[in-house]
Amino acid sequence: MTTVQTKLSYHLDLEHQAYQSNKQIVLFHKEDIPILLQHLGDTTVLFEQWSTFMSLRDAVNKALEEARETDLIGKNAEASLTLYLTTEQQLWLKDLNADVRLLLMVSQLHLESLESAQNVQDFAGWHITVAHATGQVSPRDRLYHDDIGSDTDFPELSKHEADIVREFYPEALTEGLE
Repeated sequence: MTTVQTKLSYHLDLEHQAYQSNKQIVLFHKEDIPILLQHLGDTTVLFEQWSTFMSLRDAVNKALEEARETDLIGKNAEASLTLYLTTEQQLWLKDLNADVRLLLMVSQLHLESLESAQNVQDFAGWHITVAHATGQVSPRDRLYHDDIGSDTDFPELSKHEADIVREFYPEALTEGLE
């Protein structure tokens, strides 16, 4: 997926540069997708990864729905998922090179070996447990974090969020966030 994003971004950037120099409006329509895909080369592996990810997403959504039915969680952001992965699934996830937690829209994601699974439900080949996320809800991203308040300069943020503010908005250290 990262490859698609990178290559599409590159080609969209070229189109944007063409627009800037020619001041012509460039629009993309769904019929342009095959043309864009030509620039990606062989997409077989990419689409296999996408298909596998969609299988994972469907399984996770089923597990989350069951957790909602038992009032364990309300929304996905309240969930802490544990995926018990086969060796093949672990390699696939590593090759995917994406923030799967973010793509699944859950607060916490734990990865374990399938051998360590005990009494774990199988959702179409994916072994998943759902628990309520630990920590506090961030007012910024509405996800649960265990480290909110760990940065004394930004006590309302998680460490990751504070690092982002520090890097991209250094003036917030003196002026505050709002």
